[in-house]
Amino acid sequence: MKKFLPVTFVILLLSISSTGRSQEGLRYIPGVIHLHSNVSTGIYSIKELAQLAQAKDIPIIIITDHLLLKAEYGLPPLQRIIKKRVEKGSILRSGVKEYLSQIEEVDKSYPSLSIIPGAEVAPFYFWTGNYFRKDLTLRNLHKQLLVIGLDKGDDYLRMPVVGNYHFSLSWENLLRLWPLVLILLGLWMIKRRRKSKFWFRTQSFILSSHPYRRLGIVLFLLGLLFLFNELPYFPYDQYHGDRDNLPYQDLIDYVNERNGLTFWSAPEAPSQQKLRGITLSTLPYPEALLQTKDYTGFASLYEGYREVGGPGGIWDRVLIEYCQGKRDKPVWTIGEVDYHCPLERKEIDEVQTVFLLSKIDENSIIAALRKGRCYVLRRAKEYKLVLENFTLSISGGKIKLMGDTLITEELPRINFALSSSDGKRRKVRVKLIRSGRIIREFVGLTPMKRKFYDYSLPEGEKGYYRLDVETQYSHKILTNPIFVRRK
Repeated sequence: MKKFLPVTFVILLLSISSTGRSQEGLRYIPGVIHLHSNVSTGIYSIKELAQLAQAKDIPIIIITDHLLLKAEYGLPPLQRIIKKRVEKGSILRSGVKEYLSQIEEVDKSYPSLSIIPGAEVAPFYFWTGNYFRKDLTLRNLHKQLLVIGLDKGDDYLRMPVVGNYHFSLSWENLLRLWPLVLILLGLWMIKRRRKSKFWFRTQSFILSSHPYRRLGIVLFLLGLLFLFNELPYFPYDQYHGDRDNLPYQDLIDYVNERNGLTFWSAPEAPSQQKLRGITLSTLPYPEALLQTKDYTGFASLYEGYREVGGPGGIWDRVLIEYCQGKRDKPVWTIGEVDYHCPLERKEIDEVQTVFLLSKIDENSIIAALRKGRCYVLRRAKEYKLVLENFTLSISGGKIKLMGDTLITEELPRINFALSSSDGKRRKVRVKLIRSGRIIREFVGLTPMKRKFYDYSLPEGEKGYYRLDVETQYSHKILTNPIFVRRK
């Protein structure tokens, strides 16, 4: 087991008496999600990323290189024959086995770190405009999800992504070529000849005929019809316009079937650039969180707070749908740093996902992500806010943590505690959100410790509490929710 004792562990020990026995052995452990190595668009090797994280006292890193960075454009009507392809470094290009083995090797070399592989995946893109009219536009190439927690290399190889030919060559897709049997049989019957010999007076003649030609033509044409009906071999291709969120839901379902996790990445980030006369455009896609289901969560920081993660935003709408029974799963938030190189003027630990763990290993980290046992932190270089405690409790010592559900007949007590990593008294504003609405704001100096009873909590309805904490820019904390139903 890999062990790490952050400074905040000492602070947490002091608060255990107020948080009860259910938090014994649990620690808040910082981690960073969404790092790119030189396998795709980063400049550092996986080993160098590990060294950077170790220097920052970050014991958990989740590397999510691009699964595939490839775009193809073909000229109609022979789009699959006369085409131009642009491809950059990615997991599939360098090799899935090599990518996973590199991470495993570096993970073993750094006992104080837990390094987890993942992928940044763009399942779909499409073209609009025309090259000759000089308005050709590549759309949604940066509409992406982070995939974490897949166990097998084949799970990466066969992801349903436009341009992933490993996916198209699976047995399932090869079976879609069955019309070739009709085409070949039809050709054989068209060419099939029957020879008959007859005599005229004293001379013999050989007569050749094609008795199966008509049936062969019918089979040949039917085969072509069914074959074109099966094309393309992907459910979606890049030449027939936007398919809304269907390709993304397919990816989410694919990952869920393999017990992995999916997080919408940067749902509020626009992307617009011009490259060799072609426009690359991806508009913000916060509405995708409402239009898809069963994904694990989304990244609220950097680019997912204004419309999604803020009070009363899309995240709250999705959580309320879960509380009303309209969704089978809750949705959690994470932080993503999207780190490529220092030229971006960001630190590798600037946005963190802080995990609530009893031990640091891959299974525990994946379980914490799956259960919502984490919070999001944005910090400055000099110091960071520290969440020491966020729980719901009732008499008798029953305590619930982030991601839990409390069912109670009495009013729950909301407990939270905050401090500053540099020990200084910092002014903070804490918004207590219940089911999408701010019900109380606490303003004070760190260290801050509060216990609060929500006397307006309605009976019978399932709801949730979460915290939105801020001080001077750019510090921020967003917790995952604790659900509650008062009987």
